[in-house]
Amino acid sequence: MAMIISLNYAIKKGHRNQPKEIE
Repeated sequence: MAMIISLNYAIKKGHRNQPKEIE
């Protein structure tokens, strides 16, 4: 699930650095 959240986060924020919440 972390991967899906990361993908959604990246799509929403664009192609920014990886979210700190997901390590």
